[in-house]
Amino acid sequence: MKKLFMKKWFVLFVALCMITTLRLPSPASAAGTTYYVDSVNGNDANSGTSTSVAWKSLSKINATVFNPGDIILFKTGGIWNGQLSPKGSGVGGSPIVIDMYGTGSKPVINGGGLNTTGTVYLVNQEYWEINNLEITNDDNFSVNNTTDVRMGIYYKIDANISGNNHVFNHIYIQNCYIHDVDGNENGSAAGAGISGEIIGPSTASLAKFNDIRIVNNTFVKVDRLATQPVKLNIFTCPGTDTCFRDGVRNNNQWSTNVYVAYNTMSDMGGDGILMRETKDAIVEHNLLNSFGTRALYTTAVAGIWLWNANHTVFQFNEVTGGPASNQDGMAFDFDYYGIDNVYQYNYSHDNPMGSLLIMGNNQHDVFRYNISQNDGYFIKWMPASEITASYIYNNIYYYDAAKFKISNETTMKSGLSFYNNIFYNYNVSVKTNWGSTSFRNSTFSNNLFYEKGGVHSNKEPSDSFKVTSDPKFVNPGSGGTGINTLDGYKLQAGSPALNKGKVVADNGGKDFFGNNLYNGLPDIGAFEAP
Repeated sequence: MKKLFMKKWFVLFVALCMITTLRLPSPASAAGTTYYVDSVNGNDANSGTSTSVAWKSLSKINATVFNPGDIILFKTGGIWNGQLSPKGSGVGGSPIVIDMYGTGSKPVINGGGLNTTGTVYLVNQEYWEINNLEITNDDNFSVNNTTDVRMGIYYKIDANISGNNHVFNHIYIQNCYIHDVDGNENGSAAGAGISGEIIGPSTASLAKFNDIRIVNNTFVKVDRLATQPVKLNIFTCPGTDTCFRDGVRNNNQWSTNVYVAYNTMSDMGGDGILMRETKDAIVEHNLLNSFGTRALYTTAVAGIWLWNANHTVFQFNEVTGGPASNQDGMAFDFDYYGIDNVYQYNYSHDNPMGSLLIMGNNQHDVFRYNISQNDGYFIKWMPASEITASYIYNNIYYYDAAKFKISNETTMKSGLSFYNNIFYNYNVSVKTNWGSTSFRNSTFSNNLFYEKGGVHSNKEPSDSFKVTSDPKFVNPGSGGTGINTLDGYKLQAGSPALNKGKVVADNGGKDFFGNNLYNGLPDIGAFEAP
């Protein structure tokens, strides 16, 4: 009886403990502290916790370890010289936030020419949000620096430091004005307005970023490029890029949930946006106006491009004002080692070097429903064959054949299919110059080749289902500044392009203007008549 009695009491005791445990409240996250920084009336001896007792200097901030939920507010109109490098990390749901307070111009932080680092610098930190700052990093605004590598905002994983071989989350940079970041525009794509990097030994296979947002920032006069959200620099590569390619794939070391959107870029010494070592990134609604402005013509630059990236979607972007002469210089670029990347619903115009570059050695490149107006080459290079089939379809290329030719490659390598595109040469006196390019390794079907002068080149690609009549655009050539200025490329009733296209599977479901695909048979061009 005693054993049975003790057993019953033991069971009851365990049950009561379980009930008590279940009723315990979860610990609440600390609300965080708001700190104020005033470059004129602040004092580092203050507590910093109100506008009347604000801190003054960057050194005070840099010496402080901040906690989840903390907010650091810089007073509008203030100017700080040096590097902002605060310590600490937030947690999920409680990031550390940098922002401004008061009314007036954004607070300015001037790095003064910091080399190999940034004006704002985070290392092995996560859950940070940086908003509404004006950032520069130049030592002499009247002299163009061609040697140093400089960043405006620079966040880094240093996996050489013990305990940092893991994923770092949530870096948000929004509404910042980044300008005069003057570095070497002729070197590799390293210096940037906003840059993320991962360094460490080759064994650091878990180090990567997740949840990066670069949104609604303005970049002016930056060398070499506006933003490179991720640069994986783990592997020691003896003279070849293939070890980077193989390293990120073998270790699944893609950074994830990267979003680059609604940024405005002008006067980029080299490139606009470079995506690399990311998976499932989205790059959309960005405007790049003038790039390659200081790079040598022998230095290869591009507007918005990728290298060694996996399933990037570029959409609703506008690129204009590329260099007059450059080794590359195109608006968009599928560079080497891409997997399942897509350019769709983009607008390029007035880029002398052209709209599209493809390097090859990629898997399933897709370029669809884009509009090019008054660009140079339609496609400039293809030095290597594609690994798996790639597709260029339902694009519009509106051009003057007296100024540019279609391609600069002698023999296009294998793996490309061209479907449902419109090539519209509006010059009445000069027929399209297809150059010496041989397209025998490519497949053309259901494209429309229009020569306003009525004469076609005998080098025009073979296409059993080609159309050569006027596509009857509403108002061709009327595109201006802004991706919403392109209604002139819709098709009029009675267009010979209507219902004459080739069905393409996995087509994205929408045309350039947001119409559903398909309404009956496919239409040729970027417009699907509803």
